[in-house]
Amino acid sequence: MTKRAFDESGDGKGAGDGKGAGDGKGAGDGKGAGDGKGAGDGKGAGDGKGAGAGVGVSFSTLSDPLSAPGATAIGGLVFPDDGWDPANLVPAILAQYLARPDCMAELEPPPANDLQDDITALFNFIAQRPGRIAEIEGQSVSIESYFNTMLMLRPGSKLWTRVLIAAGIEIGHAVGMHWKLVYKRARPVQVAPLLMPVLPTPGHASYPNNHALQSMLIAMSLAAIFDGTDLAASMASQLGALAARIGENREIAGLHWPSDTDASDTLAPLVFARMQDTEVFQSALAKAREEWNLGSLRKGPALPAKA
Repeated sequence: MTKRAFDESGDGKGAGDGKGAGDGKGAGDGKGAGDGKGAGDGKGAGDGKGAGAGVGVSFSTLSDPLSAPGATAIGGLVFPDDGWDPANLVPAILAQYLARPDCMAELEPPPANDLQDDITALFNFIAQRPGRIAEIEGQSVSIESYFNTMLMLRPGSKLWTRVLIAAGIEIGHAVGMHWKLVYKRARPVQVAPLLMPVLPTPGHASYPNNHALQSMLIAMSLAAIFDGTDLAASMASQLGALAARIGENREIAGLHWPSDTDASDTLAPLVFARMQDTEVFQSALAKAREEWNLGSLRKGPALPAKA
């Protein structure tokens, strides 16, 4: 244990009015020691002995603060779960996921160069742009806000639920970018410029559709919160519908081929199964379930049929 005593000087306690005659400093070394009485003979110049009622307090810097009498750790010796910022938790989930040797799952190459069906579908989608443009623009900035709205999540509420949303975005981004780099598929506007996408084409390849992949991972993660409850089927259906719409909006915008989205549909369950197999994700999922107070919604034995 290390200890550092601070000088009993400055405020001049322990000397009449605190100051000796003359320059007012105690003779000798003048330092407070232990109970704060003047060290040495402690006499001031003239007759002013260090007296008064003031007893010096010895302040200590301890290598083990809990060894001080009456010391307690605020909140215990573990950082509290509700003290975490989701922005700092999610990299931990991502790191554990990426440590898996099979973290990228498997994805077949995109279809061969015959894109006529995809091109036809994208031109047919143009008629839907006026009704979807607000969503398309909003989702180009934020996917999570749409899930927050569905679940009525507000800033500061249900921290662990929001962690699951952010984890889906980050893991989906990492996996999707891996496969984009592997296959380097051209964007629709490179093949059919007259599609005139409503947003600037992103600076990465087309396959798979990352908005779709991220949205589906979010939907699966959130649906898992309600597994085993009476809400399970309904929540999975509604969350899945939102994820599908977000993916489709990228096609309507002219940014992705329909087969990009099909690839995300195939990839998402494989990635989610690996997410579920990581300890930190399971811990976050368990805490998210606690936030929703689902005990009363847990499925019990089936009621007997009425006679």
